[in-house]
Amino acid sequence: TSDTVSFDVDSVNVTVCRDLTISRNYTLLNDITATINCFNLNSENISFDGKDNYISSDSSGVDCFYVGASGWNISNINCNLSSTNGRGISTDDSMGNGKVENSNFYNAIYSVFSIGILDLFSPNTNITNTNITVGDTGAHAMNWVSASGSIVRDSYIRGKIENEFVSIEYINVTYDGVDV
Repeated sequence: TSDTVSFDVDSVNVTVCRDLTISRNYTLLNDITATINCFNLNSENISFDGKDNYISSDSSGVDCFYVGASGWNISNINCNLSSTNGRGISTDDSMGNGKVENSNFYNAIYSVFSIGILDLFSPNTNITNTNITVGDTGAHAMNWVSASGSIVRDSYIRGKIENEFVSIEYINVTYDGVDV
């Protein structure tokens, strides 16, 4: 007789950029320098805890996170992009019920022609205690499209906010030094 053993090799402890394809809680164990889109969240209900580590890139067009599924949660991450056309988080259409908590997204030389440091097509997304900063205040810090029901709370934003077809609630948010 023969026995079959199967196991999951998708570790919850993350040390390099990669696709996250299983619904579970992932933890970043170290800082990462990305040359490609760093994390692709391709399954529903993925949680990612950055443990205050940094994802950095100076390569054009690199995203810290690409979200292709609903029910995502990104927390405790520092995303530092220093090139054009990179985004902190980019979502597919209708990838809702997302959360961003206790994080920092920064780009020193963000292109005015780029979409946004947070590019969200994600209804019912909650952003809490998060700093979103672009070096050029004429560039988009956030681009919301079809993201109704979303809330930004206890956060700081520097850069343009684009709201297309949405109603976003801002609670205790400082925008370029002005409370909104």
